Amino acid sequence: MARVAVGPLDWSVASRAWGGAALGDGYFVQAVSGGVLVVVVDGMGHGNEAAAATQEALRVLQRHAEATPAEQCQHCHEALRGTRGVAMGISRFDLGADVLTWIGIGSVRGVLRRTPSPGAPSTEMLLQRRGIVGRQLPSLIAVNLSVQRGDLLVLATDGIRSDFEEAIRGHEPTKRVADGILSRHAEPNDDALVLVARYVGAIG
Repeated sequence: MARVAVGPLDWSVASRAWGGAALGDGYFVQAVSGGVLVVVVDGMGHGNEAAAATQEALRVLQRHAEATPAEQCQHCHEALRGTRGVAMGISRFDLGADVLTWIGIGSVRGVLRRTPSPGAPSTEMLLQRRGIVGRQLPSLIAVNLSVQRGDLLVLATDGIRSDFEEAIRGHEPTKRVADGILSRHAEPNDDALVLVARYVGAIG
């Protein structure tokens, strides 16, 4: 996918389905009041049932885009009972406060690569809580992180090997980062999706 800009974000996504089947991973990026919502979803397993669970989760999340991440998880959990369930990472950028709110459930990993700043860590791994949305929901405690212009958020499903963090180059275009992670770190026997979003802050 080509580079896309949504309000305070510049983002790209790269994905591939395993074995020519329906892609069980999904995403959406949507402007909301005061910021942008960024979501990655991974349906459990492979094929049509995994894809169906993912698409239902995305429909629910889009209907409740203005809710808090914790409320969004709860809505999805109720809607996905009886399905295979999903893992998900929900990120909401608050433009006015320069804050990223995150909830990760299951195998969707999140990494925040920060712009260089004296005394600050260059990379933060975002907390994942064990569980499956639609089956077993953990405590829904959101994490709030300050962000600044140039910070890079990377969300990846478990079809991307965990060593992908080493390939993140904060200065590169988001499309190059996403395509590079997919080509070099995708598992051969799983669906894979990676979304890369750079926070560019207020426009004008």
